Amino acid sequence: MYRINLLDNAVAAYESALDALRKILDGEGSYINYRSYVLNLHSALELFFKKMLLNKNEFMIFSFDGNNYSKVLEKYEKSKKANKTLFQYVTETKDAKLPNTVTFVDAYNRLAYFYNEEIFEYKFLENLSRLNEIRNNITHFEIEVPDEEFIILNECFLKCAEIYSEQAEWGYSIDPQVKAKILEKDISVRKLIIKDEYNRKILNCIQSDYTQGMDASDYLGLANVLIESCGFENSDREKIIKRLQIFYDIGFTESHNVFIDEHTDFECFNITESCQKMLDEFKS
Repeated sequence: MYRINLLDNAVAAYESALDALRKILDGEGSYINYRSYVLNLHSALELFFKKMLLNKNEFMIFSFDGNNYSKVLEKYEKSKKANKTLFQYVTETKDAKLPNTVTFVDAYNRLAYFYNEEIFEYKFLENLSRLNEIRNNITHFEIEVPDEEFIILNECFLKCAEIYSEQAEWGYSIDPQVKAKILEKDISVRKLIIKDEYNRKILNCIQSDYTQGMDASDYLGLANVLIESCGFENSDREKIIKRLQIFYDIGFTESHNVFIDEHTDFECFNITESCQKMLDEFKS
């Protein structure tokens, strides 16, 4: 049972990571999609690594930290006395639990240094270490997503696709369009947002006077104004709301007070200078 679930779960995590990546590449660079990409990519790689260790020697998927080593030996002793494999014993014996398995870091280190798996060259090991840091810090997400961080994630994803081909579906290859996009020079979440024509249409409408005096976080109100004044369809409302939230969260839009004199001011909603700069660079 464990052997089957390990691979099935790895495939499910990989497919979820791919789904999140596709959304980001299509201009939906939201925190939810970014978080899903990171967590599922990390999970897919960890599970594939454990499957690779299991193929080598099932003993190697267990942690040797603390007293876990003695627990592993104890479980093997009991399973041998019962004339069962360890996994049969754990599955069929009431209240029996599998000992703690290796961590993400231990899994790839064992494959790299105990078994000298070729895929684990120095650059990949560096990227895996950084992926683990990103995953551990994901709950402390900041609006600023470093461009180099997204590049590292994509490099790890390409390696994950190679492992997927070897472990789950022989001959599998990643969608050429997806691969071409993530291999583009200087790729970033922000640039992907700007490259999307639908996003640019919304941002260009925000530059008009239609949305002046509105709160940048009033997504429904802004969506209604854009539908009424900028030619969007009513069926676009939920899609516009999602994009407006992405723009605000990533720092592409803002609200601020403009003072006419000491007695008069009004709220101004517009795109930020950094967003304007990226739009201008895209046009050129």
